[in-house]
Amino acid sequence: NGQIHMLLTDLTMPGMSGIQLAEQLLLTRPFLKVLYLSGMYEEDAFPDGVLPPNSAFLQKPFTIQALHTAVRELLERPRAIPWPL
Repeated sequence: NGQIHMLLTDLTMPGMSGIQLAEQLLLTRPFLKVLYLSGMYEEDAFPDGVLPPNSAFLQKPFTIQALHTAVRELLERPRAIPWPL
C-alpha cells in the first residue's frame, strides 16, 4: 500500500466535485496535499477566501511550467494541521 503525497483534481467533475473527492480521501489521509484546478476564479471556487489546509489552487488555462511550479511549491510546503472534517 503506497503512500499518496498529493491529489490533483479539477473542481468540477461528473458525479462529485473535486472538493468532495478531497474530503473523502482526507478521511483516511488527513495530511494529503491537494492541488485544485479550475477554469473559475479562486474567489468563486472558495467564496470565503480560505483554501483548506495543505492545498493550493491553479486556475486554467495554465502552462506546464505553472503546473510544475504549483506542484513543487505545494510538495515543499510544510504540512499544516488538518482541519476537522
